Amino acid sequence: MGVTYAMTCPQCNADLPDSTAFCPRCGSSIRPATFSYLPAGAPPWPANVPRMPLYRAGSTDEGAQEDANLSADKIAPKPRRPLSSILLVIALLILVPMVGVGATLGTLWANGQFSANPTRASVQVPLPTPQTPAANSSPTATSGQLPNPTSFQTISSTSSNTLGIAMKYPGNWVETPTTQPTQYGLVSADFHPQQQLGVDLTIKRIPSKSLTGATIQDVNQANIDSFGTDQNVKNLHSITSPNTQLTVGGVPWTEQDAGFTDPNSLPYHFTVLSVLHNQYYYSFTFYAPNNNYSEAMQKYFQPMLSSFQFQS
Repeated sequence: MGVTYAMTCPQCNADLPDSTAFCPRCGSSIRPATFSYLPAGAPPWPANVPRMPLYRAGSTDEGAQEDANLSADKIAPKPRRPLSSILLVIALLILVPMVGVGATLGTLWANGQFSANPTRASVQVPLPTPQTPAANSSPTATSGQLPNPTSFQTISSTSSNTLGIAMKYPGNWVETPTTQPTQYGLVSADFHPQQQLGVDLTIKRIPSKSLTGATIQDVNQANIDSFGTDQNVKNLHSITSPNTQLTVGGVPWTEQDAGFTDPNSLPYHFTVLSVLHNQYYYSFTFYAPNNNYSEAMQKYFQPMLSSFQFQS
């Protein structure tokens, strides 16, 4: 049997038997750590072991696919929910309660329990209109020429008792009181000069229960609207008051002003003052031509308003 050479000298590459401790050619020590059990010329063992394939040799295609799917499930990250889906969920959380609220409000509105556009109460009670400028006459006075009142006298007991007030008016004026209330309980008294001056003042009283839901502004507007129904009043329109805060008997009342023209196209200024007192609405209405309004206010209207007092 021949000698088996299983080792190689690390220095001179001489083939050596298994039991050789020293190389006979170069004398180098042969250590066990340098032994190699691979055949001569074989490549060294790989440093890293390659990863096992996703399927085993000899496995079926279905099994290999199953293994691949299991491996992919372990490796692939969990997909995130798209942003559009998140926004849709948020929108539903907001819109659903809003739809419910809208349905509730719609039901209330349909049943008359809710109004999306609340309106002010309108006064349906007809209010008497003061004496208006006649179609065939024009005021004789011009600016700065209204006659000064020679005196002031107390209103009649009829007007005082009917209206529950005390007041004075120019001595040369005419008083026209109402003797019986209307079906709505409305009473009034009118005062105007004997001459054709285009000046007039009226005081009215109506129970508040006849104007249920009305405000002071509604009462003022109703007086203006009623005045505008007269055939001698043209182009009635709202205007800004030129007055400072007007008072009646020293107490501020709510004011509203309007402008109009008479049949001869002469412009006038119309004023309404109203207040609620002891379950009654009281209203003063007075007017004068534009060029005489300030003078009429100073000579007639303001003294009459200042003398006003409630009797109860």
